[in-house]
Amino acid sequence: MKSAPALLTGLTVLLLVPALPSEAASLNFDRLYVFGDSLSDPGNLFDLSAGTFPPPPYVDGRTSNGPVWVEYLADELGLSPARILAAQANPLSASQGINFAIAGANTDDTNSNDDNPLKPAGSPALPGVATELGAYQSFINAAGPSATEDALYIYWAGANDYLGGGQTNPQIPLTNISNALNDLYASGARNFLVANLPDLGNIPLGQAIAPDALSALTAAHNQGLTTVLNQFELAHRDIQVVPFDVATVFTQVQQNPGAFGFTQADVPCFTLAQLADNTISDPATLAACGETSLFWDDLHPTTKGHQIIAAQALLALEASQPQPPQAVPEAGGAIASFLALVGFVGRRRRDLKAA
Repeated sequence: MKSAPALLTGLTVLLLVPALPSEAASLNFDRLYVFGDSLSDPGNLFDLSAGTFPPPPYVDGRTSNGPVWVEYLADELGLSPARILAAQANPLSASQGINFAIAGANTDDTNSNDDNPLKPAGSPALPGVATELGAYQSFINAAGPSATEDALYIYWAGANDYLGGGQTNPQIPLTNISNALNDLYASGARNFLVANLPDLGNIPLGQAIAPDALSALTAAHNQGLTTVLNQFELAHRDIQVVPFDVATVFTQVQQNPGAFGFTQADVPCFTLAQLADNTISDPATLAACGETSLFWDDLHPTTKGHQIIAAQALLALEASQPQPPQAVPEAGGAIASFLALVGFVGRRRRDLKAA
């Protein structure tokens, strides 16, 4: 199984790519299905809550100040997966896939936002990732045979199990992930991108809770996930598994934020406690912070941070394709080119929205 490239290794791959749009198109995915939590939720929880949750200062139903990473990645792949309610209302809108990710989802069928005091009173229980998979299966069964072998399946979850779910045994989320991947394979999925977790003890929320314990849980989870993916690939020789090393992405950005256009990578623009107490800074201050900070709140990245995640995910996908050997450039030039890619991702999304 191909191991996920470290960030600088992934950056050098970019210099081997002569034309980014054509290379992205050469990946030839015809659909995109996404399973996960708030880091991948394009507004599903917002739709399910009739536009009330998450509240401002979150933007357009995302737990960020703009689009999340899978939206930027989908743009680069030339795909537009539907949100859940849109797909249910009009199955034709799901011709390029569906993003099932729900903010707060744990790897089982529970959701950490059910205990969130900001959740509207009387609203029904929210789904977990296992529930998302059930919704996918129901949709596929209702729609009939579909070309899932040419689709890309993204799975990124587990953080909520340890942060909001209080999980202390990594084997439980890892078993849920393994079961999910095998269920997707049984439905016809063959192309997977599976992300590990950033160091939860090193994000602002984790620093305030139990940094050492959360760092240890993250390390155990990521090590176990590597084993899960190895076993999954050994059991199914007809699949392509791309491990996405998000942990290294966050570590590199937090160690050298200036190289990625940030002035701060450890201090959020606001905290969840400030949101609950309604003591957040004024909108202008928040907007300025969103341009310079890695974290929007103490758990979720800014949309600028999501652009960096998307750019690295694209590199991971491209690195999984056969590449002719070429000279390795200097790391400094690689970082400059990576930042150019981040800018391209942002520009392309703005161009698409304006079109």
